[in-house]
Formats: sequence, C-alpha cells, structure tokens
Amino acid sequence: MGYAMSRMPVSQFLRSRFRSLGDGGYAGLVFLLARSADNPDLHERLFREWPDTHDVTRRYLGVITPAPSAIVIDDRHWRRAEFSSAVDGVACLGEEKRLNTPGEHAESTFRMDVLPAEEHLALMPVLTRPLREHQDALTAAATEMRKFFGVSEKLLPCAVIVSLHEKKAFALALNDVPSLYALLKRIKIGLEPVTTEIDRRDAELARAKEARLALRSDGALGNLRGRADSLCATWNTHVTRLAFELVSIAGERTDEDASLCRWMARRLDDNTSLTDEEQRSARTLVRLLSEAGIHGRVPRRLRRTLAKLNSGYPNSDGVVVRRAALVEEERAIESRIGQLKAKIDELGQRLSLGAAIIDAAREFGLAPVSPQDMLAWRELTWPVEVLAQPERAPSSSDASPTSSTVKNAVAHAAARSIIQAGTIHGGVHIHEQAGGSTTPLPETTGPLNSNAMRVAVPPTSDSAQEPEPPPEPTSDGLPKPAS
Repeated sequence: MGYAMSRMPVSQFLRSRFRSLGDGGYAGLVFLLARSADNPDLHERLFREWPDTHDVTRRYLGVITPAPSAIVIDDRHWRRAEFSSAVDGVACLGEEKRLNTPGEHAESTFRMDVLPAEEHLALMPVLTRPLREHQDALTAAATEMRKFFGVSEKLLPCAVIVSLHEKKAFALALNDVPSLYALLKRIKIGLEPVTTEIDRRDAELARAKEARLALRSDGALGNLRGRADSLCATWNTHVTRLAFELVSIAGERTDEDASLCRWMARRLDDNTSLTDEEQRSARTLVRLLSEAGIHGRVPRRLRRTLAKLNSGYPNSDGVVVRRAALVEEERAIESRIGQLKAKIDELGQRLSLGAAIIDAAREFGLAPVSPQDMLAWRELTWPVEVLAQPERAPSSSDASPTSSTVKNAVAHAAARSIIQAGTIHGGVHIHEQAGGSTTPLPETTGPLNSNAMRVAVPPTSDSAQEPEPPPEPTSDGLPKPAS
C-alpha cells in the first residue's frame, strides 16, 4: 500500500513516473496532507490502521507517506551521495518496484508534471519505526505536498487522491471523516464491479508470466539458442570461405569459369535455395571446375554446400527448428502478456475512480465545491476537484413558514373579545353581535404556530343599532318596497 521515499525529496518523488494499472501499477495514489496538530486523531489513526488500509487498497490505491529518517525536504544536497533504494527495516510484500519501474519495453507510465525524475522507493506494508516518528515525517512533508498540489492551508487536513488513468486529482477535506481507512474502504466498494474483472485478468497475466519465466529458466531455450547460434556461425564461416575461394579462382581466369565464379560467390551470400535456372548455372560451374583439375576440393565442397542450401540448411537443422519453435512460443506468450496488459488498462479506464471518490465522499457529507481552497499556482498540471462540506446558508427569522391549513373556531365575550393565534395568512373575519351575546366566529384557515399572539377587539358601542330585518316579499314574490 505505502511506499517510503529513500533519500528522495518529497517534491522530487511527486515528479516521478508512475506505472499504469496494466503494467502492474495503481489506479490511484493517495496522499494525506495533515500535521499532527491539524487533527491528532485522524493523523494517528492513519498509522494505527496502516495494515488494514494496506489490505483494502493494495492493488488499486497506493497510499504514499514518507518513511522516518528517509524524509528529505531540502533537495539541494540529496544528489551529493548515492544511496541504496531500500530503506532499513522495511518488510517488503510483493513486488517492491511495482509502483514506477516499467516492465521490459513498457511505456505505460504517468507523470504528474513535466519534469523527469529518478525513483528510489521501497514498499512498506508495515510500519518500520515508532508511531511518533512516522507522524513527524508526515507532518514535515505536509507543506511540500501542499505546494505541489496547490492546496490552501484552509483545507488541511485533507487527502489528495490522484486518478492516474483519468489524469485528475481530488482534494477531500477530512475534518468530518472519521479515518482515511473508512474513506478508502468506501471507494474500494464503489470500484468492485470492475475490480473483479481486473482481478481475473491479473490472474491470467500472472500465469502467462509464469509460463514465460519457466520457458526462460529451464535452460532449454537458452541451450538451444547457444547450439543453434554456433551451428549458424559455423555455416556462415564455411560459406564465406567458399565464396572467397571462388573469387580467387575468378581472378586467375578470364573465361566462362571466371564469370560463373564471381556470380556464385555473390549468390552464396543470399543463403537461400537456388532457382531452377540458377541450379543449371551452378552445375555448369561445378563441371568446369572439376574438368580443370587444378582447384582441389573446391568443386566437391561447392556441390555439397549447394545441396545443403537447397534443402533449407541451416534453418532445416533439428536444433534450429526446435529453437524456432521455442522462440515462437515465447513470442506468443509475450503477445498474450501484451494483450492482457492492454485489457487491464482498458478496464482501468472503466474503473471510473473519480466517480467512486465522489460517491464515497458524499457518504461523509462531502460534495464538490468551488475551488476557493486551491492556490492560484501549483506544480501539478492536472485538474484538481475539491470536495468538502457545503457551506450552510444563513438562517433567516423572516423566512416563510411551511404552509398548512388549520381550521379554528373562536368564541369571545362581548365585553372584551380576545383572540389567540399564531401567524395567520389570509383575512380574519370577525362578526361582533350587540347585546353582549357570544356568537361563534367564522372558521379561519392558515398555519398557526405555537407562539400565540394576542389580538384585542374593542367592545361594541352602547348605541349600536340592531340590523334591520330583510323586507318581506309581496304576493308576487318580489321584495316589498321600503317605506
């Protein structure tokens, strides 16, 4: 899960090339930007839960932290001496160069800025020093990492997760997150639909690499290569010597033999079978040389050489045939390995690490916010998205209450009417009847709150007149005119 920087400045490490998922690297890199004083519990839990975090993230998320006694902040002097790439006391689990050492001829690496860098790293699945020393080393590195990623002090403590395949970083505020382990576990859960397929391809890739290793380590391929190379070298020496002798004979003659000797010397360099026409010319040359009787064994050697050449020698020899078969098998394995790596990188694109980070952050109340906590300048050239607790809108005392409907039947005394009500929307109609009698008021509608207010209604005047009754109708049903 974690990698320790061995005599490498933090800023130099961040400029390194990192292997792709298909080449055995990680989908994302995780950096905790925090000092002990920012959030002591979060800081301490990172290292106390280190083995747990390693187990849940190790194939997909590389959690990066400096190793105690290996942290270098000032990079002006770090190149003055050579240091081993291993950190004392580090227990390695798996392939320690998996992070950023490419495989043979591999070019699938990522770099978070434009500067080259050397890598001096060691895998650290367990803490190598006392807890306090690891905390101090992380604290000392906070400012360097903060400047590289362009994170403001306001956002600390935070985790920066770099999605290598998406070439994007996410800065997550951690004050409301119980632990980095809890966050990374949620991210890993979000990745599982694709990681299951990647795990299957990883298993196939491991078997293909084992087959390649067996092919190379059992000695068969190496032994056959040695024997075949020796056989081919001997043959080439023989053909070269024969061609030289033919050129020498041509220099001694001016007749047809000279012309044929020069042609045959050139033709032997091709090291391929002769055509029918070339066969006739070769037989003529052998006959002429034999009839001359002054060229020793050259005619016989030429005849045997041409016979072997026409049979496909040296490629037809058993040693060379077996070597070719093993080389073809090795080539097929290499092709399969390349296909599997490409497939894993393709799945790495489908992994959608960024979406998984956002979904996991949402479970802790974090959401994308405007990048006000990012600095105007940073070394990281990829975009950075900030996830934090959204700012709460200020509460307003005059905010409109939730509308509802409440029916109220209110009675009052004629001498002094009292109405208790909360906030009332709409009109309140009060019918006051003379004579001191009490009459129910019409029902009112509107929300009432518990903070009742008192509304006083003045008493009715003594001179108030009774309302006149309606006019009586006439015999034809019309109202009677007023007198």
